[in-house]
Amino acid sequence: MCQQLVARGHKVYGLHRKPEQAYRLSLYGIQPVLGDLLHCSLEQMARFLSPAETVVFLAHGRDGTAADRNAVNERALTMIARAAITLGGRRLVYASCHLDTSAHAVDDAALSDYHSRREAEIIIASTDLDWVALRSAPLSDEIGAGSIQAGLAVHPSLLTRDDLAEAMRTVIEHPELRQIFIEVSSGDVPIAAALRHMIRYSPKPTGRIGSVITRFPASQGRFLNS
Repeated sequence: MCQQLVARGHKVYGLHRKPEQAYRLSLYGIQPVLGDLLHCSLEQMARFLSPAETVVFLAHGRDGTAADRNAVNERALTMIARAAITLGGRRLVYASCHLDTSAHAVDDAALSDYHSRREAEIIIASTDLDWVALRSAPLSDEIGAGSIQAGLAVHPSLLTRDDLAEAMRTVIEHPELRQIFIEVSSGDVPIAAALRHMIRYSPKPTGRIGSVITRFPASQGRFLNS
């Protein structure tokens, strides 16, 4: 997705934890920004985000302990939203996910990960921040088809990472999409057309930037001490 944005003339910044990752990002035309998503302060996060008009959050905590995963799925996403509000409003586009209920797919870890991300989403949805969440079906590494199904609710079926990346780029380039959860799955509608259709469900801008986020959820200490 970042390469697509760079190719289309966007200036892209990439947050990275390890200094050695900067060179690889720069090879793709991405401006490296050194910082730790899980251990920075609100002020540091605001500095990371300050050059950007749109913040894209693609991280999902799937490795490590439950506390480690929840730190990404809940605390980091909430921190980014708080920082965006501190800056007077930045558009936030992030990847969400369905809870995969196929046979043998749901275990305690998957449920914990899902609920921690949902906690962050509930908080973000209570603000006047411009945000869009793309809730994807399970992902595959197949070559993208360039088409999807998109709606407020769709039947989840395997979606390629290529098509999700193209959908994210399309959302970024359509600021009319705001304050909406969009479910995406494999389908036969061209990606741009499928997402333009969702504009009708987006509320008009109010001119206000919400400040509802005043604290982390009660489990903050567990995240900070993990």
